[in-house]
Amino acid sequence: MIIKNYSTILLRARESNLYTTLNAHTTNATPYRSANRDKINFGYNRDGVNLILGYVFDPFNEIKFSFLEDNIKNDKQPQHTMDLLYTRRYVSKINYRFGFNDLSDTLNFDLSYIKLDREADNFSNRQNNANQVKMRVDRDIFNTSVKYDKDILSFHNLIGIGYTHDNHIAKRYAKANNQSEFKFNGYRFPDIEVDEFNLFDTIKYSISPAHAISIGLEYDYNKAKIKALNDVVQSNGVINITPQIIWKNHYGDIFDGDINQDALSMATRYDFTPDDTQIYSLSLESIERIPSNDERFVSLNGANAQGWASNPNLNPERRNRIKTEFKLKNSNFIDYMSSKFDNDSWQIGGHFIADWANDFIILDRSKSIATKGNVISRNIDARLYSLNGNLSYNFLENFGFKTNIYYNYGENKSDNRPLYQIAPLEMTLNLDYQNYTKFGKYSIGAAMRAVASQNRGDFDKNSGLGIDNKTGGFAIFDLYASIAIKGNWEARFGVNNIFNKKYSEYISGSHVEAIEPSAVDAPGRGFYVSFNGKF
Repeated sequence: MIIKNYSTILLRARESNLYTTLNAHTTNATPYRSANRDKINFGYNRDGVNLILGYVFDPFNEIKFSFLEDNIKNDKQPQHTMDLLYTRRYVSKINYRFGFNDLSDTLNFDLSYIKLDREADNFSNRQNNANQVKMRVDRDIFNTSVKYDKDILSFHNLIGIGYTHDNHIAKRYAKANNQSEFKFNGYRFPDIEVDEFNLFDTIKYSISPAHAISIGLEYDYNKAKIKALNDVVQSNGVINITPQIIWKNHYGDIFDGDINQDALSMATRYDFTPDDTQIYSLSLESIERIPSNDERFVSLNGANAQGWASNPNLNPERRNRIKTEFKLKNSNFIDYMSSKFDNDSWQIGGHFIADWANDFIILDRSKSIATKGNVISRNIDARLYSLNGNLSYNFLENFGFKTNIYYNYGENKSDNRPLYQIAPLEMTLNLDYQNYTKFGKYSIGAAMRAVASQNRGDFDKNSGLGIDNKTGGFAIFDLYASIAIKGNWEARFGVNNIFNKKYSEYISGSHVEAIEPSAVDAPGRGFYVSFNGKF
């Protein structure tokens, strides 16, 4: 059972031309018991606030200020060896609109600033008798953009230009048992300074009420500089270890600390909507992506396969995709559990994506003798496919049934082995009942989630990254209910994993950026209750 407390308050106000929205929230999650009663040392505390303040001068001029503060403390993740002691995010954004609110002839100017502070270690929240390690991360991102929307006859054109400045530094410190103080011994990110410019244009042409086509282009130019390229992070005798030496030992090239890259992306989409019960689309995309800081600039030295040196000279990733989507419904369907005149109704939909990736970026392990087992990044060719089907059916006035099926496939074509962290076949089923009374409405429902075992994975460090775990398939069942009083007050309660099934998820959480997560049992049977009100 997992104990998690969540509370939030939302305030909205508008007077004349001034409006504001304020949201504050807190969350507390504690360790839980798995189905076999093992205690899992999981938990975190989170609080934050969101503020929107806007002023409409007239129908053609509006300014809006947004602010977000998000704090996460003592984020204990049992499948990783490091815990996040805190993560603090501050996001400030100003938007100015000049022109029509419907974007028919509108200029938008955006200016934003993001501040991120993070600290993690392997000893504050867990027992550790080995070497103690901690990490400190600082990141500042400044972004601005100008976008112009214009309707011309049956055309809608969006053109824009943007600029982003990113400062990113993360230092690692270590202390052995016989030492009294922590010593700086590595850069996760060696004081990176990135400037990126982008230019984009999207044209949509409505051929007729049933046919529309969109074409988009985007060009990105990225200039990165490593300011701590030659900082000494460790001395081995007379040899000083620097980020530049770490990259040279892994890739053999001398990197001068400056790199310029650009990327050009193109996409087109055709939409066919013969009536309000049918939607079809076909997209052709060639998306080029410049590697992220994680993929290019990590420079952590380490022995016994504990190092991590991503590749500064990675090529941009090119994804060539075909995507088809469809949605069909009968004339009575409004939404799940909502039909016209309470008649039986249905909706089906789905998508298929085929992705041919060139220079696809993955993490791997070094095979050279001097750096064997250390984490590296590299370009490969890959194939990825995704298939989804869904059905919603409302029947007998008060009942609803829906299901979703997902399948994903990924193959590393350069090495003829599966890609890591590809989600296995998954199906969800829901059966619901709702009814209205004098005081409001009530509902009850049941859900099933079935996940197949994933036999195609990156399980072996000797041949790949070794990040995947063989967790096996599972099926879990939930029950839930709710009571709403006059639309203003609502209580929800339920039981998750009612049969106390022992299972663990195949996909690992990425927010802690661990490369060797271990399989951890999910919560056993759990009960919950929540209350919502508005006034």
